[in-house]
Amino acid sequence: MCIRDRYQRRVHGRIQMQTYLTGKLIIKPQSAKLTRDTETFGKMDPYVVIKIGDKTFKTDTHSSGGKTPKWSNVFEFNRKTEDTMEFEIFDKDKVSDDTIGKGTFSISNLCNAPKKNFAGPIQIYHKSKQAGEVYFEIDFYPDAPAGGPGGMGYGPPGGMGHGPPGRGYPQQQYPPRKQKINV
Repeated sequence: MCIRDRYQRRVHGRIQMQTYLTGKLIIKPQSAKLTRDTETFGKMDPYVVIKIGDKTFKTDTHSSGGKTPKWSNVFEFNRKTEDTMEFEIFDKDKVSDDTIGKGTFSISNLCNAPKKNFAGPIQIYHKSKQAGEVYFEIDFYPDAPAGGPGGMGYGPPGGMGHGPPGRGYPQQQYPPRKQKINV
């Protein structure tokens, strides 16, 4: 498996070990279908602000994107212990930017899933009312383990191997083939 950092936390007076899968997140906000419009006249100029831990990312503003903006930004984030990605959609205005909606995404669920990627809509809300959805493509690439063979074999797809040699069970074909025994 990949490197997992361990941290202690106190829950109800007891110390619990918490494990976090570390690695690189690639975040691509792609588009949105918004149901909330902050403009009385003209079209909105939406952009997305993404917060993970103490890092903040901002997409380009889609000028006159209205209720169906698109973005082409790609953000990289090195995950250590962060569990949640928060994001907010704004409408760029000359005086002050208006909030269109807010949403969250569970990084922990993505990191612990068999496939470490997500592509689809995430709902956004404004004052507890649905304000639309934002389409994201999010990929997670776990870090290579310490002491692995040259640090290779555990990274993003296209890497070499699937684990250190000599560990685990030998590769089996499924279903197992019957062996013929000659007498």
